Amino acid sequence: HGLEDSASLPSGQWTGELTQADLLQSRVAAVVIGVDRDVSYLKMTKAVCYLRRDPECKFLVTNRDKIVPFNDQLVPSNGMVVAGIECSAERPVDELIGKPTTTMIDLLDETAGLNRDRSIMVGDNLDTDILFGIAGGTHTMLVLSGVSSEAQARARAPADQPEVIADSVKVLADRLTELEVELRR
Repeated sequence: HGLEDSASLPSGQWTGELTQADLLQSRVAAVVIGVDRDVSYLKMTKAVCYLRRDPECKFLVTNRDKIVPFNDQLVPSNGMVVAGIECSAERPVDELIGKPTTTMIDLLDETAGLNRDRSIMVGDNLDTDILFGIAGGTHTMLVLSGVSSEAQARARAPADQPEVIADSVKVLADRLTELEVELRR
């Protein structure tokens, strides 16, 4: 769970006082911010202090998702935490290592010989999933089960639109089953 220091605060919750022991234990090479459902004031404070104290400390984030679906609602996600830390640390992120950058797909290509022409990125977020697929050179499919809507997709420049828009991944599963049946004939 990120920056939680279980020796000083087992629950990772702020007690109302910040002692030196709570803040900085030692120098760190990087602060990496990923989705943390237990994000706390203390964790964010530690990240800010490490980044402000050492200009050489890398500031890496896995994503900047503003919202994500949760129990039929859209709730804040990692982008909220990243923006808060950027603001208080008074420095921008050094590198985004997740979607929509191609870091992951390039690694798959390099290590497993991914055939991008025969790959499809399926996701519910135009700003991360679909842009990831487009930047990575794969086919793209927006599913309407989460963050983005069909109207939002259609409003984008043609180069930034998904190739397929569907209500759910079931459409893809059904089509793959149909293709499998056709191939067996």
